[in-house]
Amino acid sequence: MLAEDLGTDSVHTKDVRLIVTEIDRLAQTTQQVLDFSRPADATNFHVGPDTVIKRTMHILTHLARQHGVTISTDLRLEGRHVVATDASLSEILFKLIKNAIEAVRECRQPCVSISTQVNVDQSTTDSVATIAVIDNGPGVSADLQDNIFEPFVTGKTDGTGLGLYLVAERVREFNGTISCTSESTGTSFEVKLPLSPTGTS
Repeated sequence: MLAEDLGTDSVHTKDVRLIVTEIDRLAQTTQQVLDFSRPADATNFHVGPDTVIKRTMHILTHLARQHGVTISTDLRLEGRHVVATDASLSEILFKLIKNAIEAVRECRQPCVSISTQVNVDQSTTDSVATIAVIDNGPGVSADLQDNIFEPFVTGKTDGTGLGLYLVAERVREFNGTISCTSESTGTSFEVKLPLSPTGTS
């Protein structure tokens, strides 16, 4: 309704469109939480991770600024696509980056770095897109690390324990892998997804 009232000439139109897009994405995520054991749509599309990261950063920059978190990016996929849906990849990256921001907000010099690059999967010799989200927070306990992608496992007092489980499920649905490495000086989440054979954007 607000978008209709503002029209296309308002300086706020772009932000309102972004809000509407995120409402749709959150509606999808809510439905996935309600029936998290049901596999998502198996239809694969091709999407550029660097593009999704830039869009996600536009959304989460306000949260980072609110907590004084410095975010840096090093995106080197150069327009390459992965075999995934836009909605699922957005869900994966939004959750990982938001978690990282929240993990460092009490640190003295909070920072989060996001990087992408092309690597070769040693087990298959296929090229994969590697996405890393790294923070300098207090880290995750060893006990929690072992089960961090299991349902109902959380280190947050107000968490549902479904966030990272859903992230891992989405990654696996697209034949990818996700790993977590954590020490007292920070945590790194690394996602690897098969590159699309259709080329670049």
